[in-house]
Amino acid sequence: MSPQSFLTQSDRALLSNMYAYVQQQGSDLHYVDAIASALGSYRQTDNGAGMISYNFAVFDLAGHKMTVNFNAQDAATASSIKNGNAINSNQLDHGFLSYTLNSGFGALTNTGSMQFLQLMVTKFSGEGTANMTLPSQFSTYTPVSLSDKAVFTASKEISNPNPAATFVADYTSINGVGHWRTTELAAAAATNPDGIPSAASLNAITVNKLLGNAQPKTTAKESQIVSLLALMFKSHSKN
Repeated sequence: MSPQSFLTQSDRALLSNMYAYVQQQGSDLHYVDAIASALGSYRQTDNGAGMISYNFAVFDLAGHKMTVNFNAQDAATASSIKNGNAINSNQLDHGFLSYTLNSGFGALTNTGSMQFLQLMVTKFSGEGTANMTLPSQFSTYTPVSLSDKAVFTASKEISNPNPAATFVADYTSINGVGHWRTTELAAAAATNPDGIPSAASLNAITVNKLLGNAQPKTTAKESQIVSLLALMFKSHSKN
């Protein structure tokens, strides 16, 4: 099921107006496609509630805590959106904007272009004008790779014990046959049309583990908690 299937009626109405405006301007509609997909993914994960910020609990194999930020241009644009007047009256979901402008989520989200998003925020707000035009740079869609838009940083400190050392994959392949690590995960995957445990299911499983309702898979309780949170993020990013 595509992320766009989760868009609300108000989302669709606004996006329809965006498509009409961008087409009238002669700009590439793929920029609106990217916003629609990102907004749909946000809705699909219970308005972001099923996601965990990359900056919360992700570690590399050496035990360094990892963080992610926008590149310099996108960071400046995100700050401009957050501090501008248009954000107070724009028609885009404010929760979605807050989520997208948070680098722990937004730097890893394909919104097409942060600069294009800023123009849509302005156009569809009290600051927008009838004669507002789009720059020629948006006449052709230019994909941006993750390595270009996101800046990853590893901490100097090393966590001890290393959460990555106790990481256990939820889904593995044995002799070419895929297996879920637990019956809980297999059952959760079976009830999701996409064949992947939903955010809500993963959260429920995690809560049960943290409350001691299932046997821990790691030797240290703290490592177990951090590993599970990091795993949840990685699982959700595939949706």
